[in-house]
Amino acid sequence: MVDEYQDTNFAQHSIVLQLSKEHRHVCVVGDDAQSIYSFRGADIDNILYFTKVYGGTKVFKLEQNYRSTQTIVSAANSLIAKNNWQIPKDVFSEKEKGESIGVYQAYSDVEEGAIVVNKIAEIRRQYRAEYSDFAILYRTNAQSRVFEEALRKRGMPYRIYGGLSFYQRKEIKDVIAYFRLVVNPNDEEAFKRVINYPARGIGETTLGKLQVAALNAEVSLWTVLCEPLTYGLSFNKGTLTKLQLFSNS
Repeated sequence: MVDEYQDTNFAQHSIVLQLSKEHRHVCVVGDDAQSIYSFRGADIDNILYFTKVYGGTKVFKLEQNYRSTQTIVSAANSLIAKNNWQIPKDVFSEKEKGESIGVYQAYSDVEEGAIVVNKIAEIRRQYRAEYSDFAILYRTNAQSRVFEEALRKRGMPYRIYGGLSFYQRKEIKDVIAYFRLVVNPNDEEAFKRVINYPARGIGETTLGKLQVAALNAEVSLWTVLCEPLTYGLSFNKGTLTKLQLFSNS
């Protein structure tokens, strides 16, 4: 038995063929209308032509949708009906009709983020809804940044599921640390985060000596870095060169 057969690729389809070669006893579950992984090799033909590859196949259509309202199901049906190749089906729901679907056209991703956040604020005012009543869906993790920025500007709390927040990604934290250090060279946490990112060959031993000297002299790490000899530190020529390159970068 194979689940999500619409997302199988050529190799997986071939494996199923070999495993069922002798007895032809195979059961697959899938929905051609939910084939979304062609970008990573999934071949929708595996399910579209399954009945031709396996003659005598019995097809059982599960057409009732238990999750969505009829309005949503009808909208989905109207779009899927335009597919050139598909397994015909008549999906329906016995839930209530539900609210109408709203469509908003944005001219940029920034405007899209603003529209979504403004709508959340509007619904909260009208219905006293909680922030936990809302969910924002997007196709890729890279799209989270625009929504995060819009939410932050409005002071709205949020949580990212299934991935890291844009501002929690290591590379973003590193870039922000650089900006913080430019604005305030005495920012100790920013200094320690970026002194060896990208790798400069400045090890923990060197950093430890800088920290001890800064603590004893009651000055910042940056101050010691710029004038190590003044604070009694002796490094070999190679280490001094690396420290100077960092301070001048």
